[in-house]
Amino acid sequence: AATRSLVIASGSTITSSGAVDLTGTDLLQTAGNIVTNAAGATVTFNSATTLAGGITVNTTSGVPAGSNIVFIGAVTGSGMALGLTAGTGGNIAFGGQVGVSGTELGAVTINSANNVAGDTGATLNAGAIYAANLVQTTGAGVTRLGVVRTTAASPLGVNVTAHQIQANGTITTVGGGIVTLHATIGAATRSLVIASGSTITSS
Repeated sequence: AATRSLVIASGSTITSSGAVDLTGTDLLQTAGNIVTNAAGATVTFNSATTLAGGITVNTTSGVPAGSNIVFIGAVTGSGMALGLTAGTGGNIAFGGQVGVSGTELGAVTINSANNVAGDTGATLNAGAIYAANLVQTTGAGVTRLGVVRTTAASPLGVNVTAHQIQANGTITTVGGGIVTLHATIGAATRSLVIASGSTITSS
């Protein structure tokens, strides 16, 4: 069959007061930003997603609590930045791998979220993340990490601030990147749990 593709061009912006649901059965490629501005206006990437440029996804425009941002499959795009803003109530789910070792994404920045994990309920680890750096400014719920590897030089590396953090895989920074995990947001119980068998390596 012909290639079933969805391509969102650089400079394009999708702005919606409802949910944004994207599927490209054979190709989902984007270099455009997405903004939603109503309660429950989730953004879902149903297919493996290729970043052809740096993008931002913001579900807090008009509704500070935000809505979910979900990547069902893998996210690739060598050197491309990914910025996500889901508010205090929106969850971010990485159901597949983010970046590839050797062709890492650029900066992965989470400006706000409730849970960050492999699913919206934070029952699964986020997919393995390969990026220049990983920064989460604030998280009201649980950030559940699996494998994380960053390549940017010091002081960039892995910097996560959230209510609860679970490190359940290998976290590696190269180039002198710093690892900072701070469970300091909100009231009790603010917890950082590093699972048995996990390794944090900074070099």
